Amino acid sequence: MKAFERGKRSHQSSYKLLKNQGLPLLCSQKTMLIPNASKWCLEELVKFINCKEEREQKVIPIFYHVDPSEVRNQREIYKIAFSRHEKNADEEKRGKIRRWKTAMREAGKLAGYDVKVDSYESEIIQDIIKEICGTIPMVLDVDEKIVGMDSRLEKLVSRLEIQSNGVRMVGVCGLGGIGKTTIITALYNKISNQFRSTSFLTNVREESTKDSGLLKFQQQLLDDTLGVKGQLTLKKIHEGVKEIKDKLSSKKVLVFVDDIDDSRRLEHLVGKHSWFGHGSRIIITRRKKDLLKAHEVDYIYEVDKLNEVKALQLFCSYAFRQCLPGKGYGDLSIQVVRYADRLPLAL
Repeated sequence: MKAFERGKRSHQSSYKLLKNQGLPLLCSQKTMLIPNASKWCLEELVKFINCKEEREQKVIPIFYHVDPSEVRNQREIYKIAFSRHEKNADEEKRGKIRRWKTAMREAGKLAGYDVKVDSYESEIIQDIIKEICGTIPMVLDVDEKIVGMDSRLEKLVSRLEIQSNGVRMVGVCGLGGIGKTTIITALYNKISNQFRSTSFLTNVREESTKDSGLLKFQQQLLDDTLGVKGQLTLKKIHEGVKEIKDKLSSKKVLVFVDDIDDSRRLEHLVGKHSWFGHGSRIIITRRKKDLLKAHEVDYIYEVDKLNEVKALQLFCSYAFRQCLPGKGYGDLSIQVVRYADRLPLAL
């Protein structure tokens, strides 16, 4: 079974692919057990299945000109090939073979694509592309000139405790224009590939002043995390609350609620930890931390203003396209930074 990425053959590169991309494709075909290639293929298969179980990654099997039951039950050519591997094998190798068999059995149980000899392969390829596009998280646009992002992201990621199984809510607060949205957008891009279901709700404060706006965000949350756009239509807010609790309570999700200023809206979108499945992470931004405290989030990250050096770097990156002031503009640049009160949006 092979990862569908050209040029990625080594153990190290394919394992990085598994960890970073989150959507391995497996192709099972009768030639995979040819002796020269089979050991590598089977070791890769074990890694794919391990990542599925340990990291809850989605795996899409493609059964190419082979019946899934042959893979699952290891009949026909698979039985013959494993007999060859077992011949004269010592105990260490027999242990490997047992792992190979278990991984192949698990792969055969997965729902995937059955490509028969008489199948229209171009149509199946299009179906696979559609499924992948609907599964891989989008990448949000982030200003590349932002200064001091790495240290902030490092602290936020540590507070999210992504490897723990509990549901965790983290609040991000700070003055308007200080960079809360930019920070959580970068955070989304950094960690979203570790979740199969994600949703990023933006401008909640501005767009949910009426019930129709709040209903729209409930709908988006369900559409994003369930992948059922157009299949579920909410008509009332209380209906949306029920659907969120019922549909997401057993699902691991990553949800961002950006710029919210009303407890009622927050309660109707991400009301309690119990609304979401084990391993879920909810990130909420708000200018003041009182609402976050009342909502009993697990941690509040307060975004501080940039210090003068970093604020100057940020200003210069826009004004002069470099990290230092242009010749003769040093004093004036410092005055601008101080006048803007070191706020990223103003700079």
